[in-house]
Amino acid sequence: MGFLKRLFGGEQEEGEVTAANKAVDYTMFDEDELPGEAPAPPGRTPVLRIEIDRQSCTGMAECIRIAPNVFELDEENIAIVVDASAATREQLLEAARECPTQAIKLYELDGTQIYPDWM
Repeated sequence: MGFLKRLFGGEQEEGEVTAANKAVDYTMFDEDELPGEAPAPPGRTPVLRIEIDRQSCTGMAECIRIAPNVFELDEENIAIVVDASAATREQLLEAARECPTQAIKLYELDGTQIYPDWM
């Protein structure tokens, strides 16, 4: 069962592919990992850790316009991260800056928050 189906309930057809489970097996996340955060595919290292505040995201898709291989909209029209390693640092910073609700937070791999830098 996909991450969002587990989180919000509901049945998923066997073999059904959704935006929430297409690129990342969300069932592998630990409880302390936040929704909207996804690792890179095996063998690839992301340049930054990406966190999406699902309460703030309104699905305007500016992040997808800037970094289409990193972000997708799920079935609730909320941005999710599908491949944190699929864009450059500059693209990720631009995507975060262009988010109209500032729902994207970026962190160095050591945990230091770099965007927004005022928090």
